[in-house]
Amino acid sequence: TNITVTAEALKDRIPLFAKDGAVIPMLADAVQNAEAAYGKPLEVRTYGTRDGTFRLYEDDGKTFDFQRGRYRYRTLAVKEGKLAETLEKADGPAMFGPASLRIMAESDSP
Repeated sequence: TNITVTAEALKDRIPLFAKDGAVIPMLADAVQNAEAAYGKPLEVRTYGTRDGTFRLYEDDGKTFDFQRGRYRYRTLAVKEGKLAETLEKADGPAMFGPASLRIMAESDSP
């Protein structure tokens, strides 16, 4: 499949091509460093109509404690337009705060 886009058609915006069912966690607000990300809410963006998942890795962002197993995995799943979170491994700190879902349409822009 070929997709052709032009700067004119996009009104000089940069295109984002995402697979149907893509789940992309993003910080709700921009930060300058890992320390500033602590506790910040996540905006989980999903694209298309299929269900999807994302496995999010979190550690303290400061030390090498992850080498001793101090980290966690949070699975973010979008099914039928709803977000569910599951902790697979919770042997470390939560770096990010709560997550909310944003369903992206073709015409959405950040």
